[in-house]
Amino acid sequence: MKKVLASLLCLAFIASQANAATIGQLGILQDTANGGINPATGSAWKVGDTYRLIFLTSTTTTAASTEIADYNAFVQSAANAAGYGSVDWFAIGSTLSVTARANTGTTAAGGVAFFDFNSTLIANNNADLWDSSIATTINYTELGDFVADTQYYTGSDADGEQASNGDYLGTTVVRTGQTVPRAQLGRNRVDMTNQRWMIQFSSALGGSYPMLAMSEELTVVPEPASVFLLIIGLIGLFGVVKLGRRGR
Repeated sequence: MKKVLASLLCLAFIASQANAATIGQLGILQDTANGGINPATGSAWKVGDTYRLIFLTSTTTTAASTEIADYNAFVQSAANAAGYGSVDWFAIGSTLSVTARANTGTTAAGGVAFFDFNSTLIANNNADLWDSSIATTINYTELGDFVADTQYYTGSDADGEQASNGDYLGTTVVRTGQTVPRAQLGRNRVDMTNQRWMIQFSSALGGSYPMLAMSEELTVVPEPASVFLLIIGLIGLFGVVKLGRRGR
């Protein structure tokens, strides 16, 4: 009986360690993110907490399409190729008919925190994301590469609405007698955590630029190593219980 009790105490300790060691659903968000604190709860990260990820695509696209589905497919393709296609990804961009806020499901108050692929906080919630200022520029691609200074298509203003100058994704202007497609660009230079992360300048769509991709809500899960320890503990407990029964 004493052996069984000791094993139960050991199992409880192992289980507590398993709960303490967590990792993001895709294996990206570390439990040290934001100093180990979930901005949504103000407490340490725990299994079941939710959050979202944002990355800069390593690939580029033109922005001639008027359909938001084409841009969603573009960022999803980048995620799929990197091994993160088990969840849905959405382009942070606006067309004439769909805003970046609506496309990413960030129109409502509240929401979860946003992080980059380096587990660095971008914004605390939806309102924080669209208040013309973010905590850090978005420099990491889906491959984990750091891109120090580049432009990317947004077609949006800093509030996540269509570009007020009319340069949303898929729009066109007449220049020197020719119809030229245009779209607004954001930029991730280190000093552009203000509105310029979404509205730095516009460019002719003949070029090809990256885009920003946002995940669906993801969940914190136990780290695989901790789960392994828990399983080993259960196996050990089962063996001790069997031995205890045989000794009666």
